[in-house]
Amino acid sequence: MGAAAGDYLALDSAVARLEAIINNTPSVAIQSFDRYGTIRLWNPACEMLYGYSTDYALGKKVQDLLLNPADIEDFEHKLEQIASTKKASSPQEWETRTASGEQRWVFSTMFPVLSNNAVAEIFCMDVDISARKKTEEESRKLEVQMQHAQRLESLGLLAGGIAHDFNNILLTVIGHIGLALADLSPVAPIRANLQAAESAAQRAADLCRQLLAYSGRGQFVMQQLNLNEAINEMAHMLKMSVSKKAMLNFNLAHDLPLIQADLNQVHQVLMNLIVNASEAVADRGGIISVSTGTIYCDQTFLEQARPDERLPEGDYVFLDVADTGCGMNEPILEKIFDPFFTTKFAGRGLGLSAVLGIMRGHGGLVHVVSEKNRGTTFRALFPPAAPLEKMPPEPFKPTELWCGSGVVLFVDDEKPIRELGESMLERLGFTPVLAADGMQALEIFQERQAEICCIILDLTMPRMDGIEALRAIRKIDTSVPVIMCSGFTEQELTSENVAGDISSFLPKPYQLEALASALRNVLST
Repeated sequence: MGAAAGDYLALDSAVARLEAIINNTPSVAIQSFDRYGTIRLWNPACEMLYGYSTDYALGKKVQDLLLNPADIEDFEHKLEQIASTKKASSPQEWETRTASGEQRWVFSTMFPVLSNNAVAEIFCMDVDISARKKTEEESRKLEVQMQHAQRLESLGLLAGGIAHDFNNILLTVIGHIGLALADLSPVAPIRANLQAAESAAQRAADLCRQLLAYSGRGQFVMQQLNLNEAINEMAHMLKMSVSKKAMLNFNLAHDLPLIQADLNQVHQVLMNLIVNASEAVADRGGIISVSTGTIYCDQTFLEQARPDERLPEGDYVFLDVADTGCGMNEPILEKIFDPFFTTKFAGRGLGLSAVLGIMRGHGGLVHVVSEKNRGTTFRALFPPAAPLEKMPPEPFKPTELWCGSGVVLFVDDEKPIRELGESMLERLGFTPVLAADGMQALEIFQERQAEICCIILDLTMPRMDGIEALRAIRKIDTSVPVIMCSGFTEQELTSENVAGDISSFLPKPYQLEALASALRNVLST
């Protein structure tokens, strides 16, 4: 056999090996095209990845077949660069489209094939990385959601802490005003000034309650209720609250399941959402729709909406408030639940923050869909009702100030509150004994257990807090009445499993009448 025949056999063998590699590489889509993108080679992996047969693809341009319009200029620039430099381009990720219109991400490498020192054609090898890109995108979204949840949690802790401290201050202000009014003549000229100061302090207390609602530590009185009935109760008020340019529609589902919620808090959610919608349509007018119904929420949706807590998959009762107003862009949407964030000239920016906190406190969530100039829909999702263990007792509302007698141990770490408590208890006929923390209270109780008829115990204190002090007291005496006080909510006690050890809960700030009511309730049983 001559040298030339041997060369031909070697060439045939090399070509055969190359064809076998190209046609039997299922994970790499191999194609070739000229410097203008016209396809000359299309292996079986290309057919599998892109859905086009070889007969159909040959002669077509890559730009028309696979690329998104936004990427065509970049692709053609790559071809010119390879043709002029005769070198491979840097590997690149491309978002391509298949015959069915599906988007696929590929990791692509392009290099020239030279003939007589000229670029004869350009080979391209694509590896499908769609699964990896999807995983990366899901991880990125989850990370953003977790960062958002952590920010909300941090803001919630800050809001709750501020509200707690301000409640202590307001307790001193409101309490002393109440004492002054109780001893003041009904016709005293200064009474009007004190009542104005008391009203301002109560508005500050309302602001603290909104901060607590945002932090998820608001005061809830849970009951089973019908969401439609809660809406109908305030329908007239809602109509009076919306802009005159807005039309308010109600679309309430029939046979709506009961939810377990605080009626006042549900009213606050609805009112805040209505006010927000009214402001969105105020300038140009529009429609506000209030709708109710049930919807099944799967775990994927719940994890996206509440990545900080695992909510149970299943049916939820929804309250939708939709408007055809100005809508919101993405940067605003990311901030709407932050305390004090507002796009309005007036307002405190706490309405939506309170809505979020209330829904979190109810074990639910808020989902928002909005588009600039297309309107917004807020969807509040309530979990299904569960049986309540017991209903809270109705607070005593005295027609006149009740007074009693006996020694009351008053425990609070803040001196102004201890001084106020001393004055209030003396005004009600009691003999107060004061303690600055749980440890001091325990020492006093051990010494004077026989004469102490009631203990008023603050929840948050240094050295030994109210929970620790309560448990220590109950080891000594299981029957002495204990009134727990806090600027937070009674749910804090439920989470500590001590709710059964207290006789009553008194939220801060409280007035003289509320203290008298709590003492009468626990001492009369």
